[in-house]
Amino acid sequence: MRERQLQGRRKDGALVPLELNVAEFLFGGERKFIGTMRDITERKKAEEEARRAAASQTMLQAVAQAANEAHPFNVAVQAGLSAVCGYTGWPVGHV
Repeated sequence: MRERQLQGRRKDGALVPLELNVAEFLFGGERKFIGTMRDITERKKAEEEARRAAASQTMLQAVAQAANEAHPFNVAVQAGLSAVCGYTGWPVGHV
């Protein structure tokens, strides 16, 4: 069986992620194919939420580590701010 992910279009024009599974078999000596497609919108949303949660956790760990390792307060704050800016994609700021 082969599996592919692709995008389909609904009647309203909205794009939707799909999973296509195709299997090959012999029937009466002839090569035949059978396939199924299913909407994987919810799975894609869950994967994105998990990715965001992991990135957020990584950022929080970096902030905690910076706070624990930096001696002067301003160095700890700047390290934490850099971690937050890296997570959000904002340009690095200054405190």
